[in-house]
Amino acid sequence: MNIDPHNISYEERQAIFELQSSDAESSTDEEQEVPIEDRNSTGNSSLFKAVSNILSCVEGIGFLALPYAIKRGGIAIIAAFLILPICSWYTGKLLVECLYDGDEKKKRVRTRSTFKELGEIILPKYGGYVVTFFGKWCLFLGSVSYLVLCGSLMSHTIPSIPMTAWICIAGVIVFPTTFLKSMTEIGWLSIISVAALISVVVTVLWYGSGHMNKWDVQSVLFWNSEGISIALPILVLSYGSHLIVPTVELSMREKHKLNLALALAYIINAIIKIVFSFLAFLSFGFNTDQVILNNLPEGTIRTCSNLLFVSSCLFSYALLVFPILVFIQTTEIYEHAFSKFPKIGSFVIRASVVLLSVLVAIIFPKFAYLVSFAGSLNEPTFFFILPCAVHLKLKFKQLKIYQVCLDVLLIVSGITCGIFGIIFSGKALMSNDAESSTEEEQDVPIEDRNSTGNSSLFKAVFNILSFVEGIGFLALPYAIKLGGITIIVAFLILPICSWYTGKLLVECLYDGDEKNKRVRTRSTFKELGEIILPKYGSYAVTFFEKSALFLGCVSYLVLCGSLMSHTIPSISMTAWICIAGVIVFPTTFRKSMTEIGCLSIISVAALISVVVTVLWYCLDHMIKWDVQSVLFWNSKGISIALSILVLAYNSHLILPTVELSMREKHKFKLALALAYFINAIIKIVFSFLAFLSFGSNTDQVILNNLREGTLRTCSNLLFVSSCIFSYALSVFPIIVFIQTTEIYEYSFSKFPKIGSFVIRAIVVLLSVLVAIIFPKFAYLVSFTGSLSDSMFFFILPCAVHLKLKFKELKIYQVCLDVLLIVIGIVCGIFGIIFSGKALTSK
Repeated sequence: MNIDPHNISYEERQAIFELQSSDAESSTDEEQEVPIEDRNSTGNSSLFKAVSNILSCVEGIGFLALPYAIKRGGIAIIAAFLILPICSWYTGKLLVECLYDGDEKKKRVRTRSTFKELGEIILPKYGGYVVTFFGKWCLFLGSVSYLVLCGSLMSHTIPSIPMTAWICIAGVIVFPTTFLKSMTEIGWLSIISVAALISVVVTVLWYGSGHMNKWDVQSVLFWNSEGISIALPILVLSYGSHLIVPTVELSMREKHKLNLALALAYIINAIIKIVFSFLAFLSFGFNTDQVILNNLPEGTIRTCSNLLFVSSCLFSYALLVFPILVFIQTTEIYEHAFSKFPKIGSFVIRASVVLLSVLVAIIFPKFAYLVSFAGSLNEPTFFFILPCAVHLKLKFKQLKIYQVCLDVLLIVSGITCGIFGIIFSGKALMSNDAESSTEEEQDVPIEDRNSTGNSSLFKAVFNILSFVEGIGFLALPYAIKLGGITIIVAFLILPICSWYTGKLLVECLYDGDEKNKRVRTRSTFKELGEIILPKYGSYAVTFFEKSALFLGCVSYLVLCGSLMSHTIPSISMTAWICIAGVIVFPTTFRKSMTEIGCLSIISVAALISVVVTVLWYCLDHMIKWDVQSVLFWNSKGISIALSILVLAYNSHLILPTVELSMREKHKFKLALALAYFINAIIKIVFSFLAFLSFGSNTDQVILNNLREGTLRTCSNLLFVSSCIFSYALSVFPIIVFIQTTEIYEYSFSKFPKIGSFVIRAIVVLLSVLVAIIFPKFAYLVSFTGSLSDSMFFFILPCAVHLKLKFKELKIYQVCLDVLLIVIGIVCGIFGIIFSGKALTSK
C-alpha cells in the first residue's frame, strides 16, 4: 500500500511499514548493555526528548485524580505507587523486545511496528483487530480526558462560562496541534507540557506545605474493595505509556538507550506522583476532590495552577492523537476517499477526531471516573496482558522459571484489574451520585437471630480448608499437565470467584425483619432451588447437591485405594477401597459440625505434612524442572482440568452448615477469605512445583510419581489419613438430608438407632461400590466438578442472588452475576463431555 508523501511524513511511513522483529531468546542484562546496531535507524530524537515524550504522556493523563485515588483506595494504592512503575518499566521493555528479531549476523532487526502485528501473534486471525481497537480506543479516551480536565479547571477558574463551553474552547485550541507530522516536532510540545506540569506540582506542594496543620494521616483508609477497584485503574493509566513506546523508540537516534529512557522517565514520574499525591491528599483528607486543584481556595494560586495545568493538557493532546491519525491515514478507505485530495483528507480526519473527542467529553464530564474507566478498559491490555502474553508466545522455550511465573502473574493482575475496574468505574460514570458507600458503612457488624452455633472462627476455617483441600488435591499437578498456562491463571482467579459466590450463597439464606435485622429464613439448597423454579427447582438442586457430596466421598475412597495399592502392591486397589470404607464408617456417627471440626483439623495437619514432604522432594530435584513441558493451549485438556480446579476450590455445599455452626456469624466472610487464601497458596505452590518436577510424566495422583521408599510411603499414609478424616465432612449433609425425609421417619420412627446405623452403612457401601467401578481418580474428580460443582460454584448462588435482589442490585453486580452463570454453564457442559468420555474409556 502506497502513502502519498504530501499526506503523511517520512517518519510516519517508517513507523508503519518498516520491517522489524523479536529476538528468540530473552536478552540478558549484559546483552542489553551492549550497543545495538539497528537497521534503517531514521530517528533523530535525543534521549532527552524521548524521556520528555514518555513523561508528558504518563504525567498528563489523570495526574490530578491521583490524590482522589488515594482517598478511594487507601494504603493499597499507596503501595501501588511504588510497585506499578517497576511493572511498567518491565512490560515496556518486554514490549520493545518483542518488536525485534535477530538476522543472520545476530544483529537485532525491527520486524514488527504495530500492536496489530503483536496481536496476531496471540490470535492469528482476530488478535490484530482486537488489539488495534483497544489501542486506538485507549488513546481516544486519553484525549477526551484532557478536554474534560480543561473544562473542569477552567469552569472553576471562570465560573461564568459553563464547563461545556470550556470543553469546546479547548477543542478549538488543540486542533492546530494535530497538524504536527512527527514525534520530533511533538517532542517540543511535550517538553513545554512537562515544564507546565512541574510548575503545577511545585504550586500545589507549596500550598500543602504551608498548611501542614491540616494533614490527617488517619483519613487514609486501610481497605476499601470498591474504592481500590476504581483507584487502581487510575494509577495504571497514569503509569501506562506503552501505546507510545514503540513510536518513541523508533524516533530515537540511539535506540539502545530506550531502556534508560524508560527508567529515567518512570523514576522521575514515580517521585513526582508519590510526593504530589500523598501530600495533597493529607492536606484535604476526606474532602479531596476528583480534580485536586479544585480543593485550593479561590485566588491567585488556584488560578495560576489551573491555567498551568490546562496548558499542560493542551500541549499533550497531540501526543495521543498522533498515532490515531497515522492509523486512519494508512487505511484503504482513507486512501480511496482522499487519494486525489490529500490536504482536504488530512483536515477532515483531524477535525473529525477532535470533534468526536469533544462530544464524548461533554457527555461524560466526570474526570476521575472517566480516567478509571479508560484505565480499566484499555490499559490492562497494554500494561500487563499483551507484552507478557507475546513474550511468552515468542520466547517461551527460552525463558527461565521466574520469567514465566512473573509474566503469568502480571497477566492475571491485568485481567483482574480490568474486570473490576470496568464494573465499578462504569457504574460510577453512569450514575448521578458519583460517590459510593464508604468502607465504614459497609463494615457495620450485623446481629443475627437464633445464633445457636458453638464453633469458633478457627474451627470454621479448618472445616472449609479440610473440604476444599481434600477433594482432588493430588490431581492438581495433572490438571496443569492437561491445561497448561490457562490452568495456572485459573489457580489465581477461581479463589476470588469462589469467595464471592460463597458470600452470595449465605446472603441469600437471610432476609431482614421489621427491625432491619438479618433473620435466617432458609437453610437448605432445596429452598434456594424453589426460588428459581418453584415446582422443580428444589428437586434439581437437591439432586446436584447430594450427587456432588456423594461423588466427593467416592473420590476419597478411590484416592485411598490408589495410594495404598502403590504403597503395598501385594494388596489390590479394590481391596484397599473396601478397607478404607470400613475405616471411615465409624466417623460417620459424628452428630455435629463442631465434632467433625476436630477431625478436619487433623485432616488439614496431615495434608500440610504431605505438602511439605512433596515440596521438599521437588526442591531437592530442581534439576528436573522442565518449564517447556507447560502447554500453551489445549482445549480438551482445559475442559477436563478446569473442572478439577473448580471442584478443588468449591466448598459451597458445606457453607450453609458451617455458617450455622459458628458462634460469631458476622465473621463468616473472614473465615471464608482466610480459608481460600491459605488454600490458594498451598495449591499453587504444591501443584506447580510438583508438575515442574515430573513434567509430561505427571500421574493422575502426583504421589505415585515419587520413587518407591520411605518418602513415598510416608506421603501416601499421611494423605490417606487426610482423606479418611475428611470423609465424614462430605457424608454429614447427606445423612442429615436422609434422616429428615418422610420415608426414613416412617420406616425407623420406632427404631431410631437401627435406622441411623442402616442409613450410614448404605451410604458408605454405595460409595465403595462406585469407587470400585470407576477407579480413575482425576477423571472422576473432573466429572464431579462438571456435573455438580459448576452448579453450586457459579450458577445457583448468582441465579438466586439475581432472583431475590434484582431490583436492589447495581449494574456491575448484575453483569458480574450473569457472567459467572454463563461461565458455569460452559464449564459444566464441556467438562461433562470430555471427562465422561475419559472416565468410561478403557
